[in-house]
This record gives sequence, C-alpha cells and structure tokens, in this order.
Amino acid sequence: MSQFSATAAAMSGYRLAVKRPLLVLAWAGISFLASILLVIAMFVVMIPLIGGLGALQSLQGENPQMSPGVWSMILPIYGVVLVMSLFWAAIQQTAVNRLILRPEDKGFAYLKVGGDEFRQIAVMVIYILLFLGWCALWAGVSYLVGLVANGMIGGLLAFLVQLGLAAAFIFLAVRLSLSSALTFEQGKINIFGSWNATSGRFWPMLGAYLLAWLLALAVIVGLYMLMGLVFVLAMGGNFAAVASGSDPDAMAKIMTPTVIILYLLILPVSQIATIVLTMGLLAPPPDIQRQLNPALSAFD
Repeated sequence: MSQFSATAAAMSGYRLAVKRPLLVLAWAGISFLASILLVIAMFVVMIPLIGGLGALQSLQGENPQMSPGVWSMILPIYGVVLVMSLFWAAIQQTAVNRLILRPEDKGFAYLKVGGDEFRQIAVMVIYILLFLGWCALWAGVSYLVGLVANGMIGGLLAFLVQLGLAAAFIFLAVRLSLSSALTFEQGKINIFGSWNATSGRFWPMLGAYLLAWLLALAVIVGLYMLMGLVFVLAMGGNFAAVASGSDPDAMAKIMTPTVIILYLLILPVSQIATIVLTMGLLAPPPDIQRQLNPALSAFD
C-alpha cells in the first residue's frame, strides 16, 4: 500500500505560497476583483427587487420582523451570493488541484473556466446534499435519544450518542476528502472512489488536515495581532477612549490620514493572507493524491 507524508501534505499549501509569491499576488488581486463583482451583482439584483434605494431606506424604518414580502425580496439576493460563491470556490479549488496535480497546465495563473471547474461545482453540490442528509440524520437520532433519555444515565447516553455522531461525521469527511482531487485527476465525477483511496489511511490523513488547520489558525492569530498592534500604535491615546466609549467623538478623532493609510495598506495584506490560508487548507487533499500516485507531476 502506497503511503504519504502527512507533514508534507499539511505544509503543501504554505510551501506553494512561499515558492509562488507572484501567483499569490495574482490570486489576491483576482479575488479582490471577484468580491467587488459579487457586491455589484448583489446590488444589481437587489435594487429592482425593492423598487430602488428609496424603498430600501423605507424598509429600515418598518417593523424589524421579516414579512413574507421582505423575504421574497431578500432570498434572490442570497441566491445570487450562493451561486457566485460556489462558482468562485470551484475555480479556487480547481486551480489548487491544477497547480499540484497538473502543474504544466498553467493557463492564466492556473485559473480557468471549463469542464474541470463545472465538475468541481457538481462535487461541491453533492457534498452539500450529503451534509444536509447527515444533518437530518443527526437531528433525527438526537430527537429519538431525547425521547428515551431521562436522568443522569439518559444525559450520559445523549452525550455519548452526540460524541459518536461527531466522530462518525469526521470519519466520513476524511474518507471522502479525496473526491475533488480524484474528480480532477480522472476528468469525471468520482465521489465514492475516495473511499477506496483512503482505506487504511484515516489517521495520517486526519493528522495532516488538523496540522493544516492549526497552521491556518496560527496565521490568523498572527495577522490579527499585527493588525491590532498597528492600529493601537496609530491611534495612540485615543484607543482607550474608543474602547471604553467615554468619548463620543473618539472615533472621528482617530480617523487621521495615518490610520486611513494604514487601513488601505492592511486591505491587500489581509487579501494576501486569505489566499495563503485558502491554499493552505485546499492543498492537502490533492497533495495526498499526488503522493499516492507517483505518475502525477510534482509541483516542486
């Protein structure tokens, strides 16, 4: 049985980010543009639905409870966000798969729109349906346990059942985690082929994914600490007034040119950090698939 390095898989996305800094910058810029397009699309859908911005402002003064009429205007906006987010997520996942499993197929910064991307959308939709089915099963089992569980023993039973369901979910998620990479590699939707590919490899794969998430958490904490330190230094003595709320004008006072410039500088930094995190979290499954299949190209 072919084995793989869990540590190498966990680090694969971050190694990619270090080795391909121009690619990270390109993806960050494209991601920023995509977010702008998403906002524009939301407004394009939203404004006709509510009869213009004046109607939107009038809604803010009405009863805060959402009426069916309001929901009928909001749900299409959620639909646009969902479809565009799913499409962009598929493009990102396919780009990472392409970078690792087919590095010679560069395209435009490894970003394309074609059959591979649409197959990834199908995989994501199947994932969502499986997740919803699992949630329904979880809710049903929890409800049945709640009917029969009484007292301390019942509470312990309910806890063990919830623990078992959570463990089963993690097990299934890991066993099906190579579906995206297999679909990309084979050029056809292959969800359950991951079950055979991951047989006997659950624990090292779980370790790789946990390590990748811990590294992502470290990046997030470090980024927020850096941002917080920069803003505290920029605000100076006004920071305490803002935090305590003792000075109503404190927020206006801190909006100095220095703070505004720092904020504009932090925007691209946060966008770059987001891309690094995306690569770090999406890369382990295709890298595991690459390691298990020596015939595939190595990205390094």
